[in-house]
Order: sequence, then C-alpha cells, then structure tokens
Amino acid sequence: MGQQIEHGNGKVVFWLITVSLLVAAVMLLWTFIPALLWAGVLSVLLHPWYKRTQQRLEKRKHRDTLASLYVTLFTAFIIIVPLLGFLVVGSIQVYNFASSLVADTPDGKITLHNLATEADVTVVPFLQGLGINDFTLSDYIEKNKSQIVSDIYVPIRDGAKRLVMMIVTLVIAFLTTFFMLRDSHRLLDPVTELMPLPRDSTIAIINKMGATIRAVFYSVVAVAIVQGVLCLIAYAILRVPNPLAWWAITTLFAMIPLVGAPVAYVPAALLLFVTGHPIEAVILLVWGFGIVSNLDNFLRPMFIKFGTNLHMMAIFFALLGGVFTLGPIGLMVGPMLLTLILGMLDVLRERRRIAESETAAG
Repeated sequence: MGQQIEHGNGKVVFWLITVSLLVAAVMLLWTFIPALLWAGVLSVLLHPWYKRTQQRLEKRKHRDTLASLYVTLFTAFIIIVPLLGFLVVGSIQVYNFASSLVADTPDGKITLHNLATEADVTVVPFLQGLGINDFTLSDYIEKNKSQIVSDIYVPIRDGAKRLVMMIVTLVIAFLTTFFMLRDSHRLLDPVTELMPLPRDSTIAIINKMGATIRAVFYSVVAVAIVQGVLCLIAYAILRVPNPLAWWAITTLFAMIPLVGAPVAYVPAALLLFVTGHPIEAVILLVWGFGIVSNLDNFLRPMFIKFGTNLHMMAIFFALLGGVFTLGPIGLMVGPMLLTLILGMLDVLRERRRIAESETAAG
C-alpha cells in the first residue's frame, strides 16, 4: 500500500515537472513564435525545390546542407532584399513627405496649409450648402498644427519600430528554415512518435497540412493580382497620377492581411480629392471598398477550397480567426489548424468504426 502511494506521488511530481518545463519552454519561445511559424510555412513551400536541388547535388559531399543553404539564401535574397529596399525607401519617402507637410515653406510646395487651401475650394461650398459658414480646413489646421504634427509623427515612429522587428523576425525565420529543410527527414520520426496516431495517419495529416499551406499561399498571390488589376483599371480611368506605381503598391499591400489594398487606394483617392477631383475620388473609394476589398471574402476561400477540398465557410472562419489571433501569419496557421483538427477527427472516426466492427464480429 505504501509503495502504491509513493508510486502515485512520484507520477504527480513527474507530471508537475513536465508541465512546468513545457510552460517555461513556451515562455522562452513566445517572442519567436511568429518567426518559427513563418519558418514552418517557408519550409513547406520550399521543400519541393529543396528536394530537386538535393538530387542535382547527389554526388557532392554534404548535399543536404548545400541544398538547404542554396534554397534558403536564394529565397531570402529574392524576398528580403526587395522587401527591405521597398520598406527603407518607402519609410524615407514617408518621413520626408511628412516633414514637408508640416514645414513652413513658400507657396507652391506641398504643405498641410497649401493642401487645405486647395481642398477648401471644394469643401467650403459644400459646407455652406449645409449651413456651415464659419469653417475652413486651412483655419482648422493652423489652430491645431502642433497636435496634427504629433499625430503624423507618432505612427511613423511606431512603423519604424515594427520595421526593425520585421527584419529580426525575417532573419530568424530564414535561419530556422535552413535547419528545417536540412533536417526535415530527421524530424519526421520524432513527430510521428509524439502524435497519438498511427504513423500512416500522421503522415497523411502532415501532407494535407502541406497542401493547405500551398493552397493558401497561391490564393494570397492570386487574389492580390486580381485586386491589383481591378485597381489599375480604376486608376487609369480616373486618371490617378502614375497609375502603374499605384498598381504595384496596391498589389504588394493586398498580400498583407489586416492591411490590404485600402492602404493604396485610399491615399490615391485623397490625392484626387485635394487636387480638385472629388467625384473621381468618391468613385475610387466606392470601387475600392465595394468591389476590390470584398473579393477577399469569397475569392480566397474559393481558391483554397480547390486545393484542399475543405468547406468554404470553415475556411472563411479559419482565415479570419487566424488573422485576428496571430496577425498575418494566422492566414496560414488558421487553415493549418483546421486541417489538423479535421484529420484527427477522421482518424478517430475510423478507429471507432473499426472498434465497432470488431465488437460486432466478436
């Protein structure tokens, strides 16, 4: 009896230590969760390319390391270099533009006062028609200039901090991707052993998750291209200056969850408005919010359904839940978790069916 109690206490202590260690591990890795998730996504997307590169290096020593290094470095180069270039140049341009807006410069320069003066030509008659006769944008900006300046620079500083964190996350993600690709064949056995499922079922679920990641990635690119083309048509018809540049910006931001195409077409509409084209500005906003931005709600689940055979409503809620919970990476993680849950339910149903068959036969 005493030995049983001692054995039971030992099990309790063992599980307490195990849970404590798991909690400590999660706390240590929590900051790097986005980077690890991105590394997992990149590893799945790059794995076919890695296998082909590995075959070409069949006669080379350390071919696993070399293949992983080539694929990771090339991908990092084509993603990080253009992205960093765009972000750095864009940040500098935004900062310079913000500085010129709040600066006291001669007439003809783009400043808040001059933009407000041009906008008053359209706004003041409209407000007077509503019975508001003592309000102009230029007077409002002059009275509240210090607060407006503060409101302009705060998001710029926050954006700079996010840019630094994004760079760190990308570096960690690609470093982890290198090891995941190189050691993928070694990681399969531990994963299948940890899962409380038969090996074949676990591998099938992993393959389905890989197919889901690829389907989500292709859907993101496809929807962004469609949104970019629709906006380009609007930019050209409404005569937005430099429509091709606006198209490129729209397509890029359309790939980013929680950001999307409005980051591009809303400033374009404001540009039309302050340059004396209010009707065109309204048309662009209606086209953007009414057509372009709503494409996400049905096109993306539809594209993912073709690649995964998941129900569209389930995909829709998995996408939204993932994005709202984890940010941009949630776009991949949400459908992955959905695939994992459905795969495990299929296995449990199959086990129950087999058990019922054996009971009936016995």
